[in-house]
Amino acid sequence: MSTRANSLAERKQQVLARAELERLRIRMAGSEARALLAPASGRQTAWARPRAATLLAIAVPLLGRARLGRMLRLTSIGMGMLRLLESLRRY
Repeated sequence: MSTRANSLAERKQQVLARAELERLRIRMAGSEARALLAPASGRQTAWARPRAATLLAIAVPLLGRARLGRMLRLTSIGMGMLRLLESLRRY
């Protein structure tokens, strides 16, 4: 019986360690996303950064890391295309 209790205790420790590792990965991905999405420094960032951080903190648990990553990637591509079109239009 003690071997079963030991194996259950080990399994519990493994699950807890995996959960903590996943939390750290999500936190790291969130900080990387915030750094990538952060607008240029200036007066506009004073209100944008906290709101972007809040939106990411809400969106990650609701949408999931993979889905949010895809959405952010598509948004980033779209914004890059808009910047390109704006720069071409200026010439």
